[in-house]
Amino acid sequence: RPVLIALVGAVLVGGFLFFKSSSSSEVAPPPPTSLQTAATGATGGSTGGTGGTGASGPTMSAAEVRAQKAKEERAALVAAAEEKGIPLRVYEPLQDGKVVMIFFWESEGQDDQHVNQAVNEVKDKQGSKMVVIREPVSNKSQYDAVAKAADVTQTPGIIMLYGDKADTWQGYIDGTALNVRVDRLT
Repeated sequence: RPVLIALVGAVLVGGFLFFKSSSSSEVAPPPPTSLQTAATGATGGSTGGTGGTGASGPTMSAAEVRAQKAKEERAALVAAAEEKGIPLRVYEPLQDGKVVMIFFWESEGQDDQHVNQAVNEVKDKQGSKMVVIREPVSNKSQYDAVAKAADVTQTPGIIMLYGDKADTWQGYIDGTALNVRVDRLT
């Protein structure tokens, strides 16, 4: 008799599990769509918070939110530089309040080599508040928007920019005179 009760119990449990598994696979809810996610309030970090706000929406970690914000800020910086027609490597330090010196030169020219030494002296004196960009004069066309304010026609040629001010020097200049020009610009 106890074996018969156990056997009937096993058949009932097995039948219950069989019917439960077959009925649950037919009624599975559809995955949430982007419209359903938006309706629940999940923002994916667009509010600048910690990430998702809805229980069913995607969430972003704090690091992902920071990375997304940095990416958006970088894209805005690139767009602003392109709008002004200024290379990003010039535009970015100007936005940070730094002096930008663009030095056009021919590395074989004797005066150019002496002015290069003067540029190094100025950079050492000014430190992190100055960015020096050295370019062969053949790359001058990349800086046409900058050079409109200060045209360089010979080497060595220097364009210094600070905020909305510009200064140009062409030909030989020593470190002391160059430092005076930088100090006057800032």
